[in-house]
Amino acid sequence: MRFPRRPAAHAAALLLAVASVPVGAATDNATARHLVSMGQQWASAWNAGQIDQAAALYAQDAVFLGADGARVTGQAAIRDLFARTLAVNKPHIALRSLAAERSGNLAYDSGDYRETIVSGGTSRDLQGNYLIVFRKRGERWLIVQQVWTEALAPASPLPGK
Repeated sequence: MRFPRRPAAHAAALLLAVASVPVGAATDNATARHLVSMGQQWASAWNAGQIDQAAALYAQDAVFLGADGARVTGQAAIRDLFARTLAVNKPHIALRSLAAERSGNLAYDSGDYRETIVSGGTSRDLQGNYLIVFRKRGERWLIVQQVWTEALAPASPLPGK
């Protein structure tokens, strides 16, 4: 995810059609589907600019690690980051979950994403990977850690190769 200090904002922004989710022995299919749907809820809120809905998916002490290396701690700080980012960018992100697993009250969803960001009349296409770690508090799963990477374009072949 890029932030306002860069020209384009890039989310921890979560392919609309979710691929099948491989699940480990400790994960039931219903939990895996729920975790993947939470990522899709996040992506929908992000795409619609619904900052409060996106922020509500995080635990109070959540940590967001952006593709630029920034660490943002706490639900309120994450919400503020999203507000600053969405103030200057119009994103559309699509997530594709590749794995979801649960062990006790911790779980994760990991996959890749594609995102188009429009900022200042220019459009930029991005792709990368994400990891969302959830903790179950009572009956509710909340995001406690979220990590984004940005895939770099493949290197050009060396001359003569």
